[in-house]
Amino acid sequence: MTQLTLEDARRITDGALATAAEHEWLVSVAVIDRHGNLVHFALQDGSTLASVVSSQSKAWTAAAVG
Repeated sequence: MTQLTLEDARRITDGALATAAEHEWLVSVAVIDRHGNLVHFALQDGSTLASVVSSQSKAWTAAAVG
């Protein structure tokens, strides 16, 4: 498996934010590596504190279960 680079993580974040904007969703996006380390994070203006916590928790859970 290749290592996730910061550039890759930014590209993933940008794609997620673009999709959210198309649907007028306010989101937070967390991208972590396979070890659960946060690589990149973005918080849209107006998104909630809960989205900060949940985006990072969901990313960690996805990495943990593979």
